[in-house]
Amino acid sequence: MSVPPERRPRSEAPYPQDDASALCCCEYFNRRGERTHILQFCCACEEIDEAFDTLIRGNKVGRDRLDEILGEVDDRMRLPMFGGAWQIGLPGTVPWLVLPVHLMFASIGVRCLLLSAAVMLPSLLWWHRRMLRMRRRSNFLFSWVLASLGFELLVYWSFGVSQRQPTSATALFVALIGLALGCLARVRGVSPESARHVADAAGAEARAVRCAVCGHAVPRYDHYCAWTDSPIGAANHRAYLCFVVALLCGCALGGTQLASAAAARRGVEGLAGVWATLSSGRSGLLLVCALYAAVVTLPLVALLSHQLLLIARGVTTYEARKRLAPPAHPGGSSFLRQTAPLTAGLLEGAAAMASAWRGKPAGRED
Repeated sequence: MSVPPERRPRSEAPYPQDDASALCCCEYFNRRGERTHILQFCCACEEIDEAFDTLIRGNKVGRDRLDEILGEVDDRMRLPMFGGAWQIGLPGTVPWLVLPVHLMFASIGVRCLLLSAAVMLPSLLWWHRRMLRMRRRSNFLFSWVLASLGFELLVYWSFGVSQRQPTSATALFVALIGLALGCLARVRGVSPESARHVADAAGAEARAVRCAVCGHAVPRYDHYCAWTDSPIGAANHRAYLCFVVALLCGCALGGTQLASAAAARRGVEGLAGVWATLSSGRSGLLLVCALYAAVVTLPLVALLSHQLLLIARGVTTYEARKRLAPPAHPGGSSFLRQTAPLTAGLLEGAAAMASAWRGKPAGRED
């Protein structure tokens, strides 16, 4: 059992501890309970000093010592905020640093592209495991999703890809990314224990399972998604599926537009331009981002197919993994039956919009 670090006396603390006033935007209490400032990021770090002393002596830094260093850095990664500095930690910072480095290194040439492709997944898994060693629940993969979208959008607009595409294609791409972000906010914003907007709340409650990660009893529990850092259940399953579909379409459309822009720089349209770029030993940031979007599309297709298959069978991911049969319920407890009112409302709304577009009232026969 690990022993928590002892708090140093106030006289030995590197920052005045006798101030009883409220925290300013750059102050915070660290994991030892000491009041400190974000400008002291590189000050008074005994863990790093001891690790360098170990390296200077020619000894190997152990895994526990590395975890202590990462824990100390994680505690000091903060942003100024009213009422005290807000901790973003390593899970919220590393993806925004590691992912751009990988993609920009891959844009140097084909060899760098292959090397980065071989290293990115092991690097992602290594960092994710390190984050889980520091805390049971980590938002590292969620931050990776946001960093991927942010960097792809930055490249999309900074290289003028939107100017080479029809206005409708650019508007569709922006709408898909906005829809994906909105659905992601819905997935994370709703209470996982709620079943208020579910047609068959009793059936969903009968299939509730306590999530091993967040500890909540989730009605009609499907699985815990590390990429959204939230459990998926009856309250947010619809939003989760919309997020996957919107992200899939956005990656496919955005990747196609990035590849088209990369090929246009070679003076050749279509896949021939992409092949000509790779054959010349070059890659370029546009082409690398297009390939990254294409690689992300493949697991999204597999995930969506798996979810649709389970929905057709009327079981959840948890029930399929545990080989459990869904409990019988008079009102029906399958996903399709629970979402029947929503589906009917969407179909009626779509029919009304189509009729209004044609200039006829909804439901009127010619």
